[in-house]
Amino acid sequence: MNFTLDGTSPTGVVDATAGNNLGADVVRRFGVLPGDLNGDGIVTLTEATTVKKNIGKRYPSPRTADINGDGTVTNADYLIAKANIGKRI
Repeated sequence: MNFTLDGTSPTGVVDATAGNNLGADVVRRFGVLPGDLNGDGIVTLTEATTVKKNIGKRYPSPRTADINGDGTVTNADYLIAKANIGKRI
């Protein structure tokens, strides 16, 4: 069988790896946790400290340390990371 990616499998189960052209929406969940520099799903003190150590640096400093995406690592980025210490996705 050759399926297009529409999200509905022949069994009727919504699955992003199959499809039968019936037009069902594919829904994928993903999470973003500001301050989670390594992408492991939790913000640690080490990650917040990394942001703090990079204050004043512009891209291409650790790009992920620029949490708010304004092009420079600032105290605002550190405060976001600090507020999320211990939080998980």
